[in-house]
Amino acid sequence: MSQLSLKIGLIRISLARVCLVFLVAFTRITLGDQPTTAPRVQEQARNFWCFRSNTKPAVPAVRDSAWCRNSIDSFILARLEQQNLRPAPPAAKIDLVRRVYFDVTGLPPTPQEIKTFLDDAAPDAYERLVDQLLTSPHFGERAAQHWLDVVRYAESEGFEYDRHLGGAWQYRDYVIASFNDDKPFDRFVTEQIAGDEIAPGDRQCEIATIFHRLGPVRRNAGNPEIAASRNQVLTERTDIIGAAFLGLTVSCARCHNHKFDPISQKDYYRLQAYLAATEEHDIGLVSTEEKTKPARKTPTTKGVALQCGDALTPSPLYSRDFFGSVN
Repeated sequence: MSQLSLKIGLIRISLARVCLVFLVAFTRITLGDQPTTAPRVQEQARNFWCFRSNTKPAVPAVRDSAWCRNSIDSFILARLEQQNLRPAPPAAKIDLVRRVYFDVTGLPPTPQEIKTFLDDAAPDAYERLVDQLLTSPHFGERAAQHWLDVVRYAESEGFEYDRHLGGAWQYRDYVIASFNDDKPFDRFVTEQIAGDEIAPGDRQCEIATIFHRLGPVRRNAGNPEIAASRNQVLTERTDIIGAAFLGLTVSCARCHNHKFDPISQKDYYRLQAYLAATEEHDIGLVSTEEKTKPARKTPTTKGVALQCGDALTPSPLYSRDFFGSVN
């Protein structure tokens, strides 16, 4: 090393030391005797309306009580009356039947279905139509569409390789069936977060845990940052639990206490610690009957590829029994 290079190196080290001393001095001046740790959660955040216990408010009194068919109408009408507004007139039956079909099933009614409803003069015709649509398999498909958007459903892992998740379609069908079977929401949530824990070996509960494998995963060949890649997966899984089940952006607490919501950085990593005890495994969930079905094929630029109904592709799951193999 030349003397010039040595002098330049020493100057850089000296400048770095000066900057460090200045930073420490500046921090002491600005902070003074303030406590080194802020309150874990601000009380103001805890008192925000969405973090309070549910209460049953009194039904407001309204002037036009005859318009109200239930207590919800009373709240709506009370607000309208405060603004000196009147409710919109009732929808015509032709508009109502189309509206309810799109809302509940996502599909338009057929001409015969429209005629049947228009010819039904019974006062409970609309209520019976709603009950009929709720028993339709299309109701589960419509409702599942919204949930699958929330949990970032996809049948590939994204990034450069975008690897296909051959069994992810089983999770889609699980969600549709859950809505059609009117599964209790607490059970629906528990099965997706820890189905393998509450019912080991139960096929439907294992399929529910595909929820944890729906996020993007970077699988670069020769990637030396294995720990960093795993941390990205754990972070994504922690964030989606907050977004899907809590309706909160808990990811803000990854680097610091949440600025607005009562979530501390410590809480964030406590949640992530539960997920850190898991490892991904691809296990077969198809039955013997499904395995014997011929796989559907579709032409591609590379020859022939199996479609998403392929029975031989293992399903992507997470298992907490990560010390042993999963068969």
